[in-house]
Amino acid sequence: MDNLSADKLAIREVVENWVVYRDAGDWARFATVWHAEGWMTSTWFQGPAADFIEASRKLFDQGGNIFHTLAGWTCDIVGKRAISQVKMIIDQRAVLDGSAQPELKAHLKRA
Repeated sequence: MDNLSADKLAIREVVENWVVYRDAGDWARFATVWHAEGWMTSTWFQGPAADFIEASRKLFDQGGNIFHTLAGWTCDIVGKRAISQVKMIIDQRAVLDGSAQPELKAHLKRA
């Protein structure tokens, strides 16, 4: 395997670990997928990775059931920098007005 392919494989592993660790509530391991200066931007959160981890933990502890499913993935590497993008489906179960609601899905695509 050439170096570029090995680098892309390593980045893909980080992306997949992000999903598994976050959805399992494995916060210590979830923290390992972030750079010290990592930044999260999503529909509900914008800020430093450490704050996102804490916000995710609080949501999880309050019963937030969110499950991410990965779809298409790409990665561009130039020198020591990389940009990885992924399509994903987010499934969420919620209690509204005291009763469980059907699964809500958000299909996200980054243009």
